[in-house]
Amino acid sequence: MQKLLKHASDEMRAWILLGLNCGYGNTDLSVLRVDMVKGVWLKEVRNKNGAERKAWLWPETRKALKAVLAKHDGGERVFQTAHGNTLVCEDGGRRDAVTGEFAKLKKACGCDRKGVGFYSFRHMCETIGGNVNDQVAVDHIMGHADESMAAVYRERVFDARIRKVCQHVREWLFGGEA
Repeated sequence: MQKLLKHASDEMRAWILLGLNCGYGNTDLSVLRVDMVKGVWLKEVRNKNGAERKAWLWPETRKALKAVLAKHDGGERVFQTAHGNTLVCEDGGRRDAVTGEFAKLKKACGCDRKGVGFYSFRHMCETIGGNVNDQVAVDHIMGHADESMAAVYRERVFDARIRKVCQHVREWLFGGEA
């Protein structure tokens, strides 16, 4: 992953970090709006299932987003294709710029393994974050829908719990505290 991050463009670096830091998949990147990024927090309702999600943004993720937004065209979405389209086709088509661009980076870095795609970063966020033993916080970061009775009664997931999971994944990737 360090090799991928080292050779990634500003935009790709932001994509990878959002995948690891916030459990973002391809479509999550495609629908990310500028107004969802609030200082050190990324907060949204996940399009796929309507679940609230929130993540503490690592310093590295904030820096990568800042680099992308410095070149931003002022539109609503943080990321788009060179032609101004969404990254992932939302009308039933087959366009997925994230998959294509990530495949190019993997190949350029000599990291092209079968079965390992961009969505693997979402899997890593879940897997490594789960080692904190706070599945409620991990699910909140990932935007997983919780249909349990506990979720009915739970008013919120406190920021300290969310940050602890995000920090744990960061320490796994980079080592040290932010």
